[in-house]
Amino acid sequence: MVLQGKDLPTVVECDSTGLPSAERETWLEHTLKSRYFFDNLYADTLTGIAGNPISGANTGSIYYPYYLRGYADAGDNFMAAPGSDGVWSGDWTENRLYDGHMGMHWESNAPKGTSGVGVWGGKKTRLVGMFYEWPGLAGGSTANLPARTGVLERSVAWLLGHNPPEVHVNSPTPGTVVTGNFLPITFSIKLDAGRAVTSRGVDYSLDGGETWTAINSPACADSGCIWDLAGAIGGAPVPNSTRVLLRVRIADDGSPSLHATSVMSGVFTLARSGGDTRGPVVVAGSAACSPLPIRGGTPATLFATLSDAETGGAAVSAAEYSLGAAPLPAGSGTAMVGTFGSASVQASAALATDNAPTGNLTLWVRGRDAAGNWGAATAITVPSVSRGTVAVDEEPTVDFLATPNPNPFHGRTSIRFGLARTGDVRLELFNLAGRRVRTLASGVLSPGAHVTVWDGRDERGVAVGAGVYFLRLVTPAKAYHARVVALN
Repeated sequence: MVLQGKDLPTVVECDSTGLPSAERETWLEHTLKSRYFFDNLYADTLTGIAGNPISGANTGSIYYPYYLRGYADAGDNFMAAPGSDGVWSGDWTENRLYDGHMGMHWESNAPKGTSGVGVWGGKKTRLVGMFYEWPGLAGGSTANLPARTGVLERSVAWLLGHNPPEVHVNSPTPGTVVTGNFLPITFSIKLDAGRAVTSRGVDYSLDGGETWTAINSPACADSGCIWDLAGAIGGAPVPNSTRVLLRVRIADDGSPSLHATSVMSGVFTLARSGGDTRGPVVVAGSAACSPLPIRGGTPATLFATLSDAETGGAAVSAAEYSLGAAPLPAGSGTAMVGTFGSASVQASAALATDNAPTGNLTLWVRGRDAAGNWGAATAITVPSVSRGTVAVDEEPTVDFLATPNPNPFHGRTSIRFGLARTGDVRLELFNLAGRRVRTLASGVLSPGAHVTVWDGRDERGVAVGAGVYFLRLVTPAKAYHARVVALN
């Protein structure tokens, strides 16, 4: 199965005489079963051939303004290569030369390959050639043009043997909030003439499409099904979520069978009474400590982002941490602080570091939602140095930028960085839009560790809004980056 065109891998190129080289002519006749006839410079209208599977829908002609896009070579006229096997059919005539065709399709006389080996084994070989400038067909616009798209759809349908099926999810619509236990799902299916559906499936995702689970509904038909959210018909209850998606999968009875999938264009919410059975999760990569390593007797902060958006959609009401090889039972850890009351919350805690050992510490973070569900504990392992241990990194051997401390912060935070040797440095702060908020350090600095403080204000002395900001340290060695969260 081959689809070739002048906008795709080169079909034929001419030398200075206007004719293809002998090698290219041989390739063209053996591969595309076509003989080059003429380089057509002036055609501006293509006319389809009645009954032709590719061009038959355009017997009233189709506009071909090649000159609108600046194409010097409007297309090429071809005929069937002499002595070729199979059936060669011309697809388009044009309004200048009237000899040859500017498109073709071909099918072998007999099946090729071994039946049962591969998708197309034991079937006839087909190919389509488009010997015109594809972007100039039906108009010079680069946007989707239905007439041009129709030519491509008919070409692919002929190559495949029939049109692929189509399916579209109709309901529920994005933004819907579902509070009941039974949700009607409707979808529409379009099949090629003579085809039937051999299989269908409906899947749901609670995390915006990252993972999918099949809906097992005995009421599923060609037009939809009833989703039992409470699990009354032999299934398990479906947890609440604010990021629900549905997709529908179908297959037809063609040979080979063709498939289609439709996914909702946006998420909706499940908010059933009693449907919130899972606690918040710690957002991947959000749990961290600052500064590192943790030093005995030196203040340190643990911070993490917790979210219930995909595990019930309730507000996060509390967070806690514990220390050890395993987490403490839910509700018995040390409380963390944060602006609780929304589905996603940033929480932090000042760590007790007086008895920090030398080695690694394992901290466990978990959250609770407004329904009283505690989430699973997430571990974070950090290095620590006990009180009284002589630090060996006070004179850094490489440049570095440490995570600000505290982070997130109210009011002010300390930013520690270091240089291995004297050099020109620049430490800048940017917002999410990439605009510079403030320059915190600039100029030539001596080697060693340096600390600067950001008071949460911009270059004009105006307090910035709460949110995520990015630090960039540029040294003679390289650029370093860190993230800081302001809770102003």
